Amino acid sequence: MVKKALVGLWATCVLLALNSSATSAATPDAVLNASSTPYSAGAATLPGTIEAENFDNGGEGIAYHDLTGGNKGGAYRQSDVDIEAATEGGYNVGWIGVGEWLNYSVNVSITGSYLIEARVASAGDGGTFHIEFGGKNVTGAMTIPKAGGWQNWTTVSTRATVPGGPQIMRVVFDTAGASGVGNLNWVRLSSLMSSPFTGTAISVPGTLRAENFDDGGEGFGYHDLTAGNRGGQYRNTDVDIEVSALGGYDVGWMRTGEWLAYTVNVTTAGAYTLQYQVASGVGGGQLHASFGSTNTTMVAVPNTGGWQNWTTVSTTANLVAGLQVMKLVVDAGGMNLASITLSAIAPPPPPPPPPPPPPPPPPPPPPPPPPPPPPAALPAVPTTVAVNGAVEVTVTPTLSWQSAGATAFDVRFGMTNPPALFVAGTVRFYYEASGLNTGTTYYWQVVAKNAAGSVSGPVWSFTTEKASTPPPPPPPPPPPPPPPPAGVGTPLTYNAIIDRVSRPKPALPALGPAGYSFIDPSFGSKIVRVTDANTRPNRVNMSYRTPSAGHTVGWNATSTMFYVTSTDGTIVPYALDAGNVAASRMPGSGDGGLTLTFINDPEFSATNSNVIYGVTSIIHTVSQYDFATRAYSAVIDLETIVSGLTGYVGGQAAGGTTSDNLMVFFGGPTQDLHHYALWFPVGNIAVKKLLDTATSTVNGVPTNVALNFNLHSASIDRSGRYVLLYPTAVDQAAPRFASQEYIWDTTTDVFIALTSGGKDGGPDVHPWGHDASGFAHNINKDCCTSSSWDAGQWQVRSLADPLVTSDLINPVLTPKEVYMADHTSWNNAQPNVLVPVITGTYRAPDNIDTTPWRAWDDEIMAIETGAPAGTGATVWRFAHHRSLITSDSPTTSTNTFWYTARPNVSRNGRWVVFTSNWEKTLGSEPPPGIFRQDVFLIQLQ
Repeated sequence: MVKKALVGLWATCVLLALNSSATSAATPDAVLNASSTPYSAGAATLPGTIEAENFDNGGEGIAYHDLTGGNKGGAYRQSDVDIEAATEGGYNVGWIGVGEWLNYSVNVSITGSYLIEARVASAGDGGTFHIEFGGKNVTGAMTIPKAGGWQNWTTVSTRATVPGGPQIMRVVFDTAGASGVGNLNWVRLSSLMSSPFTGTAISVPGTLRAENFDDGGEGFGYHDLTAGNRGGQYRNTDVDIEVSALGGYDVGWMRTGEWLAYTVNVTTAGAYTLQYQVASGVGGGQLHASFGSTNTTMVAVPNTGGWQNWTTVSTTANLVAGLQVMKLVVDAGGMNLASITLSAIAPPPPPPPPPPPPPPPPPPPPPPPPPPPPPAALPAVPTTVAVNGAVEVTVTPTLSWQSAGATAFDVRFGMTNPPALFVAGTVRFYYEASGLNTGTTYYWQVVAKNAAGSVSGPVWSFTTEKASTPPPPPPPPPPPPPPPPAGVGTPLTYNAIIDRVSRPKPALPALGPAGYSFIDPSFGSKIVRVTDANTRPNRVNMSYRTPSAGHTVGWNATSTMFYVTSTDGTIVPYALDAGNVAASRMPGSGDGGLTLTFINDPEFSATNSNVIYGVTSIIHTVSQYDFATRAYSAVIDLETIVSGLTGYVGGQAAGGTTSDNLMVFFGGPTQDLHHYALWFPVGNIAVKKLLDTATSTVNGVPTNVALNFNLHSASIDRSGRYVLLYPTAVDQAAPRFASQEYIWDTTTDVFIALTSGGKDGGPDVHPWGHDASGFAHNINKDCCTSSSWDAGQWQVRSLADPLVTSDLINPVLTPKEVYMADHTSWNNAQPNVLVPVITGTYRAPDNIDTTPWRAWDDEIMAIETGAPAGTGATVWRFAHHRSLITSDSPTTSTNTFWYTARPNVSRNGRWVVFTSNWEKTLGSEPPPGIFRQDVFLIQLQ
């Protein structure tokens, strides 16, 4: 090892490598061809922890490379590697020099994704090292931060894919910092994959219990869309488990998109039957299993007459032998699952041996002409899981059917028997009806078609639910008020309906083209259609949407401009004419008017009404566009902050009262791999603060709490002081168990985790749900501080004291609803008073959310945030958004996010824009052809 530096000890640089060919140029050939051997009885098993001092036997150039003779620390082993006692117990390798390395014989249990952590220390700025497996650098450069002492230990980490099997791990020390390289205590690998719940893979053929899904947590052992075990049985996870009438347990409350993982060991490759033991009180559920990249056929789950009335549905799969992970995927929710039985399908018996060859026959006569080909098979008679003759059916039912061999369908539908032709030649296996009359019997029939002909199914019927007591007629809308002066007059209350009467959606209002205005038939608000299929003349039939995140400020500071985004990402700004309640495209040379060249969702300045921030084709530079000068200019080049960037900028956000503070998150090649968040005043970049969530440092100084996660998203409050950090789903699961959200006070650099009371720690401060930040306050949809549990509850908290929350709704609505979500927008927040927050709610599909229609379902609303404690917030109801969030395909849950309303409120709180597919009546986009969405404007009075 190298000599002591005058400023302190140099830590020994060690490389962990597998079968690495990197050796000193002076090493003899005999050494080059030698192999190191394990220090202990056998290779170290990974995942697990390897102590740095337990490098392989074999000597210089074989088991290690060290630049100085002798063990400077004089501890543990007689070699040239420098070892000393560690204050954490055991020993560490120190006095490390650039170019040194260490070998470790290891056996990695399975190829996969791992968290690689190293325990390091350095008195000053340390150097860099990397870790190799099988001669391949899997980690890239890992930096040893300044820890303030050679025994002040910290952990650095990264994620990597590591090959399975016996191999050599090598730790290689590459560069020195101001204080040398650093000290190394241990290296640890933790699996980022699931593992068997019982400790042993489930043998196939065999039966696996649904509740015995793998350990590993959210995103590894399972994916569950709701927090907590609703059944409260058997295991402490987010998977909902209840006692089963069969004995034991079953998994229930299964929602579209959820999945469960099971580690299985298939003893023999071949064909298998998969039998799912299921129950459903509603029918319409669908599921399939996957083995690696192989997916089984999707299976429909019928209405079994109750949630504990069990039946078996089955499919087949061809499986390879060996250890693997089976995923049970819920394609359409509405079922309980008790078990899955996998049985090998016996191969057909071998053919009998051929008879001895007969004597040569006489010459055959000329062959007869070939017979005509058999006629093509007709499709199967259509069937359905719907109950024929059902009553009290919703007025917006989804009718689905099956027919093997069919390539297209005619659908007959109406109030007469037989029903008249309604849709001809559709290739879908379902129809989403809407706007049906209450208390009315409807008849429907499906005709399955293919090249051979057509087959008609039976005529089915159902009767819609009876009409409830009609709600009181909405008040006529008041005349529009004159536009308030900029920054003045943000409302604390609204002149809108505030009762809790359930108002099911009436008949769908007919729409005119962009610019058409009408009155919401339930609530009396004035609504303007902002976009249509011809908004961009050169790209007809595009969709138009409000910003994808509720945090994004889509309005300028004076509430005179907003923007929408089209399907291809083009940003289209609009000018608001408040006096005439109208919005129009801004003049420009783009496609029908001005378009902006940002490649991400931009955000308007908090203080300058003419400026909007975003990223252009210069992908590592945040730029601004000035509407007054019609010019772009660079705000900050992130390559000058962090060199060697890959990928794109995750997003930017602005806050402030007199000037803008900007927050940018970046650093990863794709979403969920970003780990930098940069905060700076736009006019004074020199005082910037760079947070690295992976190393838990701000400007190189360790944070007060360990972060060690990547960013899914980040935002900034309206004051520009508080940055909100959202870890990825991977980091919220094992082994990290990060909290849902962290608050960074950029004035004090104090970080506070919003804990859930689960594996991330306590107390439970109700951090879940979509949120929106105001001036030093935050709103999120979670329950409950003091009320009984209901989906229609929101929390308010001060960002200065974010662990203290209050319920907004008192009392909650009845009957209890579980499957209701929302997106919130608080762009109208003010510095010295709590103003209403805007929300757009949406229910889950009817086969999942069986709660009767309630007030606030599928509505655009404002919720009071400043009500006295315990009195309950007033909720102002403005409109039904009329967007159906159900999937376009009965087999997937894709596209539903873009169908949510995602309201975005103006800075003065008097206007809101939202997205809607208008119950899927706006036509289709260019292929692949999902239903179009348009943007609508509501005047809030």
